[in-house]
Amino acid sequence: MVRRWLLATIALTLILLLLLAYRLMSNNSTTTITDISVEGGNETMTTQLHQAATMTFEDYNPLTVVQAVNALQPLGKTEALNQVENYLQNEGANQDNLGLFWVLRVLFDVSAEQGFPPVQIGQPTIAPPTNRSDFPRYPIVIVQDVPLLVVNGYALGGFPENVQAHVDYYRLHGTLRSQPLDPASDVVAVKDEFMQQWRAVYGNTRTTEVQQTIDRQLSQ
Repeated sequence: MVRRWLLATIALTLILLLLLAYRLMSNNSTTTITDISVEGGNETMTTQLHQAATMTFEDYNPLTVVQAVNALQPLGKTEALNQVENYLQNEGANQDNLGLFWVLRVLFDVSAEQGFPPVQIGQPTIAPPTNRSDFPRYPIVIVQDVPLLVVNGYALGGFPENVQAHVDYYRLHGTLRSQPLDPASDVVAVKDEFMQQWRAVYGNTRTTEVQQTIDRQLSQ
């Protein structure tokens, strides 16, 4: 009887020790889940940058830009630009990375005196306003934290500008936006406010074209 009791006690002790070890391991995993590894975080960042970089004018999606901007913004100016630059030098080395022009235009603020760098990839389907301060991020217009792209493309003449030139520009002149984007969910309100801004700058010029462009983007 005594021997059986001792064996049962030893077995119970071993079970309790195993349960305790399991709990400690689980707690350690939970507390470090947000930064499991730098590599894992970089894989997510690379995916978000790739989705944004490879957007065309036809499939431009404001939400994709929002997601990329909100992933980069908490990193701070230097690291955010390092992440973009690293993508350009590796995964994006053999593509035009058009969408990253728009990500950078939303991610950064620039003083009115300095101004945003022109996107030199050709002639846009709709020319920028005479007064650049009307739409300083042109061809991006941010309405209720929704970044809209108001042109359908560029007619390329010569060699297009590389996104790296804009990375360098924002290193020198850009200020990282102070808050992540919090886009409005009311699509109708966003569209109405945008059209008010558009008519204040362009009158009725190209309203049908730009309405169709914005409708397509807001429906994605």
